Formats: sequence, structure tokens, C-alpha cells
Amino acid sequence: MSDTILRYVPADPYWQPSPENATKAVSLLETIVPGADEVKSSFEDEVRFYDPGENWSGVKCSACGADAEEWWGEVTLPR
Repeated sequence: MSDTILRYVPADPYWQPSPENATKAVSLLETIVPGADEVKSSFEDEVRFYDPGENWSGVKCSACGADAEEWWGEVTLPR
């Protein structure tokens, strides 16, 4: 049996909610999906790629739509 993982990734790659708001969001999601095995929040210290597994559809520039798969991993985003 496969797992379904839902991740919320903000449009601004450097934005993070306050720990209090993250806790509130987890509580809300637990009421929406009471059968979930786990609902948690986590934070990254840098921009990160999340592999979507079998749902992979490539990497495209969010500004112009160009294929970015060859070079996107090398880019340093401005803060």
C-alpha cells in the first residue's frame, strides 16, 4: 500500500510561520484528517527539493516556464 504525503511549501522559499502558528496549523489539520497516521510541521534551514516520486513532471522556471531541469539545482537564490 502506498502513502499519500501532503506538503505545504510556501511560494517564498525563505518564509516560515512562527512556531505557534505551525502548532495551530497542525491542530487544524488533525481535525480535518482525523484518520491520518501522522500530522506534523517541520522547518528547513535552506531551500530544499522534495522528490514527488511517481508524480514527477520536470522542473520549469516559475517566471517564464522554460525547462530548468538541467540547471535548477545549481542556482543560489537571493535572500
